Amino acid sequence: MDDMVSSESTDLLPVREQQRRMTRQRIVVAARQVFEEHGYGQASIGDIAKNAFENS
Repeated sequence: MDDMVSSESTDLLPVREQQRRMTRQRIVVAARQVFEEHGYGQASIGDIAKNAFENS
């Protein structure tokens, strides 16, 4: 995936950009997990958000 960035390259980015990329990555990973568990048609944005941010 092109949006996956190594930690070496993110060290040079402003903090806000690092946070944005980390948040996006958490959402992508959570979406994959929810899609696998419930299927694409039964997944909801709420399920994905809950999964992405329940341990933050």
